[in-house]
Amino acid sequence: MKSVFFSLVACLRNFRALVVFGLSWVLLLIFLLLAVTLLASAIDLGDSLGALMFPLMLLVAAMFFCSLFFTYRDTFEATEVLLA
Repeated sequence: MKSVFFSLVACLRNFRALVVFGLSWVLLLIFLLLAVTLLASAIDLGDSLGALMFPLMLLVAAMFFCSLFFTYRDTFEATEVLLA
C-alpha cells in the first residue's frame, strides 16, 4: 500500500509532464496515420493499407514502450547507497 501511495504522489507531481508526454505520442500517432492514409490514397493502395500500417504501428509501439523506461527513470530517481 505504501508503494502505491508513493507512486501516486510521484505521478501527481509530474502530472503536467505526463500529459505533455501522452499528448505528444497521440499527436505523433495521428500524424503518422494521416500521412500513411493520404499516401495510400494518392497511390491508390486502398487494399494494401493494412500491410503498410501493421509494420508502422509495430515500430511506433516499440518506440513508445522504450520511451516508458526513460519516463520511469526520470520520475523515480535511483539514489546510490554508499557503503562505508
